[in-house]
Amino acid sequence: EAAPVQIVRRDVQWYSAADVDEVVGQLRAQTVSAVDLTGAPVDAQDSDTISMEAATTLATGLAGCRSTLGTLSLTDMKISTDGLRTVLHSLAGSPVLRRVHLSNLCSRWTVQNTLGSERGELLAELMRGWARLESIILQDCTLADGCMQVVDALRGLGALREVDLT
Repeated sequence: EAAPVQIVRRDVQWYSAADVDEVVGQLRAQTVSAVDLTGAPVDAQDSDTISMEAATTLATGLAGCRSTLGTLSLTDMKISTDGLRTVLHSLAGSPVLRRVHLSNLCSRWTVQNTLGSERGELLAELMRGWARLESIILQDCTLADGCMQVVDALRGLGALREVDLT
């Protein structure tokens, strides 16, 4: 069997399902241990770096890797709450997810795109199902009202070794 691979993409700007097809093909064709996506610089229209359509397609690919994906990194992204929910729910209850890195998620752009209460609740709900989570990095995410939900969820994670909420 082939060794697990890492999928790394920089300057992600996915508007449609077709934009994600290459990555989803890789997710389906290989044993993937890590996905590392970094968003493109903000465009003139202040568009999401991953649209809802693209998030849905990505989630389909990630769901097929629930038993192998140990690391998910989505950094410098602008993504709607529904898009984030779709992507993260694809890994709900993952038995192997150990590292989640969501730094600078939305905070580079507009105030309504901070993690906030709704996204904090979403993240807390999912973290409780990631029993082997060792590291959660949420640098520059502007958790604000969602911070307490995330902190409460962290308390129940026995494998947790690294937390960054700065």
